[in-house]
Amino acid sequence: CGSDPELFRAWGLEAAAPVLAAWGKAMGGWPVWLAFGAVTAFLPMLVVVDVTRPSTAYLVNRAHFATKVKARVEKVLYAAINDDYERIVVVAHSFGVGVAVEVLSELETKPEATLSLVTLGGSLGLVRARSPRLDAAYGRLLGAGLLASWTDFWSDQDWLGTPSLEAAGALPPGFVGQPLEASLSLPSKLSGESHGLYFQEAALYETLVDRCG
Repeated sequence: CGSDPELFRAWGLEAAAPVLAAWGKAMGGWPVWLAFGAVTAFLPMLVVVDVTRPSTAYLVNRAHFATKVKARVEKVLYAAINDDYERIVVVAHSFGVGVAVEVLSELETKPEATLSLVTLGGSLGLVRARSPRLDAAYGRLLGAGLLASWTDFWSDQDWLGTPSLEAAGALPPGFVGQPLEASLSLPSKLSGESHGLYFQEAALYETLVDRCG
């Protein structure tokens, strides 16, 4: 593109054509952009957009979105607590990890049931860096003594998730990070397919059975 400014004029970018042309040449011309286009074709752009929009709305509580989401989760959680179950296991995936952490951190009293948290492919570390509210919720949950256990499944093959439990510092008993051993191809990582690999892991279901007793 950098070698042919007429292309920009054909796209209705006459005013920006000189600048864009110079930029294109500096970036190596059309071979570089062709390679860039090939790479981005595989990137999970729609997945990223789908995740980012509601995530941002939740973090800033746009149109009371966070309030509404938490209310739905709280309704189910409190119903389970009031039904006198002996064990309650909360399972959260992706950005739902942040929601679960915030809801659990706001419990006013410790339930009589044994309460466990299982998280999969969360991005809590990144989210906490952006949101003081969720960072505070994480700290409260770690120190509240509400959870009997927290098992966090994560994978370095999943480019849309990070470990939710901090590796540095002492964690309460029963709080463990569980890295997955699965290895995926580069296209699977780029497409975002790896973000769902947790549901194919036997270790997840073994953990759920153990937590449910």
